[in-house]
Amino acid sequence: MIRTQIQLDEDDMERVRRAAARRGCSVASFVRESVKSSLDQTEKDDRIHLAKEVAGRYRSGLGDLSRNHDAYLDHGW
Repeated sequence: MIRTQIQLDEDDMERVRRAAARRGCSVASFVRESVKSSLDQTEKDDRIHLAKEVAGRYRSGLGDLSRNHDAYLDHGW
């Protein structure tokens, strides 16, 4: 692990201490899990955003793709 230092205001630090205590873990463990959870969500949001950006940009040339997409996927795989 890499050691790092952060600064929190007093109210946020107290909230972190209480949350860690409720979970029965150390402040450090709580902060690590919180950062990981936030990063996982951010990456998921980024993937969704990218998928939405490309949606509708390309043409398949198939007039029935929205109705028969499963059949086209089966054929392609």
